[in-house]
Amino acid sequence: MDCAVQFVLAEADLVAFNAYVNKTVPAFRRELRKAQAAAALVGLLLVLFALGRTTVGWPWRWAVAIVVMAVAWFALPPLVRRTALRRGIRQAQAARAPVTGRLITMWLDDEGVHRSDGAMASVTAWSAVDRVEVTPDLALIFIGPAEAFVIPRSAGPQADAFAAEAQRRVAAR
Repeated sequence: MDCAVQFVLAEADLVAFNAYVNKTVPAFRRELRKAQAAAALVGLLLVLFALGRTTVGWPWRWAVAIVVMAVAWFALPPLVRRTALRRGIRQAQAARAPVTGRLITMWLDDEGVHRSDGAMASVTAWSAVDRVEVTPDLALIFIGPAEAFVIPRSAGPQADAFAAEAQRRVAAR
């Protein structure tokens, strides 16, 4: 065990990871723009329908429509995704497949990245590691475009040392 870290993964860590992936992976950004456009269009149609039945003048109708479109554009898609993610985590936990709450031990050696949570253990070879990224809250060891080992930086200095060693090993390949 060359370098190790222990932590308990929280729901907030998984939400932060998914938010990060949604913002940084091009395919997810395209999907977010599509969802924003659909939400804005639906909002516009609803507002125009509702305002068409009032006696308010057209300049005010367009002002209200633009405000509703802006709210729909920026607020609805992230809220829907966050809610869906939390629901998925609760469903996984209800199915007795705990995603959070277990003590996870991860370590690095010449073989690769090891992970154990008491119920299951795995090893991922260095050749399968895509990249290592560090955010203000998380250290992420990516094994695919949107798949990663999530290490909360709240685990202390050992989380930062773990991420630095993983970055060094990936760069040395």
